[in-house]
Amino acid sequence: VAAPLLRAGTEAQKQEWLPHLATGQVFGCYALTEPDAGSDTAALRTRAVAADDGWRISGAKQWISNGGFAEVFVVFARTGGEGAKGVSAFITGPGPGLEVGPEIPKLGLHTSSTVGLSFDQLHVGPDAMLGAEGEGLKLALATLDGGRITVAAQACGIAQAALDLAVRYATDREAWGGPI
Repeated sequence: VAAPLLRAGTEAQKQEWLPHLATGQVFGCYALTEPDAGSDTAALRTRAVAADDGWRISGAKQWISNGGFAEVFVVFARTGGEGAKGVSAFITGPGPGLEVGPEIPKLGLHTSSTVGLSFDQLHVGPDAMLGAEGEGLKLALATLDGGRITVAAQACGIAQAALDLAVRYATDREAWGGPI
């Protein structure tokens, strides 16, 4: 949440959210993935429609880390036509029109809360857009680039731990009268 805010937020948005995110006073979530879009982020269907008092967001997100307790959301929604150039980003808090789904069971990463989010005319103000209209997918993908490094580091750490455990087991294990 902090990375796209730093990259594309207005000074007012940064002042409002970054100090609280940095101190851990609030938690954020990054709402990009959708049930029907999967890895094809340009195919997202969540829509933000301009209204007199800002925007109204409707749609669904899936696999949203921290979504169950986040106090600030970066939400990616379609404001234009099909494809990458029709996607914009918004920063908002929870409100009427946002429903948090139940915890999604996972095989690992149990310390990470993961839920689905449903938006039904969630109102966001006219100043909630992050960056320029239609530039949301660029922002989303640039943000994910940094996260991919973290995921790769996690995978290397898990693989090293698994190898260490297997070597220790193979060194200590005996079968049929001798070491394996």
